[in-house]
Amino acid sequence: MGEERAGPGSFRALAVLRAKEGELTALRQLRSGRFRQQFHAVQPLLRMDPGRPVDGDHIDDLAGCAAAHALGGRPVMIDASDLDDPAATMRTFRDKMGMLPDSCRFIPVVRATDPRSYVDLLGALADECDCGAALRYVVEHTPPGDITAAITAAIAALRHEREAIDLIIDVGYLPNRRTARQRAEQVTALVSSHPCLQGYRTTSVVAGSVPKSLRHVGRLRQVRHEEELWRGVATGSTRKDLRFGDFGVVHPVPPKRSGGRFTHSTLRYAVNGFWLFFRQSIEDHLDEATACGEDGRTHTFRLISRELVADTEEYFGPTFSWGDHQLASSANGNGEKLGTTSTPVAFATSHHLAYLAERPLAA
Repeated sequence: MGEERAGPGSFRALAVLRAKEGELTALRQLRSGRFRQQFHAVQPLLRMDPGRPVDGDHIDDLAGCAAAHALGGRPVMIDASDLDDPAATMRTFRDKMGMLPDSCRFIPVVRATDPRSYVDLLGALADECDCGAALRYVVEHTPPGDITAAITAAIAALRHEREAIDLIIDVGYLPNRRTARQRAEQVTALVSSHPCLQGYRTTSVVAGSVPKSLRHVGRLRQVRHEEELWRGVATGSTRKDLRFGDFGVVHPVPPKRSGGRFTHSTLRYAVNGFWLFFRQSIEDHLDEATACGEDGRTHTFRLISRELVADTEEYFGPTFSWGDHQLASSANGNGEKLGTTSTPVAFATSHHLAYLAERPLAA
């Protein structure tokens, strides 16, 4: 794959990620010289999670990550529409970004169904940041007959030309192949027949197939239905400007509440059109953990790392991404903070960003 250049509109795949510690940790690693090609190829969209309090520390972490990307020429997209008070949060985020040197550049994301006053605010922020805006059209939230009116109103409130807007067609959760094929036909018809979905700086089709929760114990292989949808759209549509997008390694719909007792350790790993889902009970390995001098969560995740690295032929190798290097280190008895809830997400997301950068997904 040739060298990509970072900057608004210059990406080959879009990654919609929750703005949480694991995902932010993975994104920070992309600034490393070893992974610059991944940095150039993948556009992050960070969505603020309604299940987590948006406090000062959270905004500081998010702003620091976004500022580092902006300084590297890759402004991140920021979506706060799921929050109770997105306007206040976006103002606070903008103020934090403005306190960092030469980095107040990000791409605000508006939904086609957002209130007019909020869209007005995002339009002003987009003017200030001078790198455009993103319009996220959630297919299931807008009936086909209302698309033109909703999108036209959002663009008017943003006060930006389409050439400065990244359109995101959010297809949502794909539980099976049948749904993927049906949605592919729907999206193909939409992008072909609605002029309001044409003429943007970029147009990405985003979907996800990670279940809300995993029930199995052991290893499970599942088709990545988002890639099935993409193949259907890419072959069914005459448009060649469409780009692939997904929701990283989590379910497309963020939970309304976070927290709770974790009884299992999990890892979600993308391989050549499939997911590998690893899940092990922490309690089942407590005696082994004690014998090794480790806590249960650390030891259980180390066992999962070993299964991926040593017992599967689909592990991409320790040089593929920062996360793959860390998984190999964990499998070999090293690594830190393996028992935290964010560590498996950080490692898997890092691998996933590299997967999106390298996998041939062009239409």
